[in-house]
Amino acid sequence: MEILVPKYQPVEIVIPASFTGTEIAIPNQASLYNKRMVGMEVYARSYLTKSPITYRNTVDDADLSLMMLEFFTGSDQICKRIPVQKLNRLGVNGVGAFQNDYLPVDNWEVSWDKCNLIISDASLLTDNTGVVLTIGVYYYDLPKGVNRPM
Repeated sequence: MEILVPKYQPVEIVIPASFTGTEIAIPNQASLYNKRMVGMEVYARSYLTKSPITYRNTVDDADLSLMMLEFFTGSDQICKRIPVQKLNRLGVNGVGAFQNDYLPVDNWEVSWDKCNLIISDASLLTDNTGVVLTIGVYYYDLPKGVNRPM
């Protein structure tokens, strides 16, 4: 019996200091091509104060509600938009703190060069000093000889 364990890779999106736009392209993730994404999560300041990639400050938790991730998946390039706050594993409700599992996705084959972080109103960001949004991506390799559709 074979047990599959998903692999993991962090992806970092820099929100430049004094950003005033509404869209930031996600850096192309060549190492995640020909992979099937099975889950993802984001890290905000209450969970991870510094990015594991560049050691920059992570996004403030309050700012997650202003953000949405836009992914293009599969050979038909279906656009999928996910509120970033939904991907935060740590949260606080009226009872206390809790932890979610990562958000499972159904074997997405993502075209990373077309994906974006959308910010509804950059003027409302509580920290606009050059922070990063770090996404944790869980994935499986595609079987040998199988390539992602272009």
